[in-house]
Amino acid sequence: MKKITRDVIANDLRATMPTVSKNKASNIVNGIFKFIEKELREGRRFPIQNVGRINVRVKKERPGRNFHTGEISTVSARLSITCTEATPAIGDLSSRLDFYQFLKIEFNLSKRLSKSIFSSFIAIINSVFTGDFIVEIRGFGTFEPRVKKMKKVRNPRTGTESIKAPCITCHFRASTELRHRIEDHGYYDIPTG
Repeated sequence: MKKITRDVIANDLRATMPTVSKNKASNIVNGIFKFIEKELREGRRFPIQNVGRINVRVKKERPGRNFHTGEISTVSARLSITCTEATPAIGDLSSRLDFYQFLKIEFNLSKRLSKSIFSSFIAIINSVFTGDFIVEIRGFGTFEPRVKKMKKVRNPRTGTESIKAPCITCHFRASTELRHRIEDHGYYDIPTG
């Protein structure tokens, strides 16, 4: 599988906007991920079209067992950064408007150019659905394809069974650096003991 990195995203942005220099495109890409991180730190979720919403959940302490030894143990409370609820639309309007405003202030871009950058960014992340690419952003996380097999499903209301076709979904795995930065920010209260 081919990896898509920050540099590849910056080059794609330059291809859609030839007036933007390589350095500025790289700064814009870094700014995009800083903006998403800021949204997560402040308790908001960030929607990505067809992928889902990246959000932070606080998981409570719970009983569990050691996978290798089988011993009963306690799973400690922690933050979990996940991508859930695939959205067919572009996402929450407030998040998009905040994003456009961020690009306008931070990089002195017009609203039209900001929309173009946002659309390009979404298209790059959605390239994961071809199954040939992994989007790996060091210090942020990885978007990778997961193939779901064909399976039988049941409608809970009517009880009728049907077959769900195989599909490719996008899985997000946050980097440890991102998790630590969000934990250290202090917005989320992780219960102890």
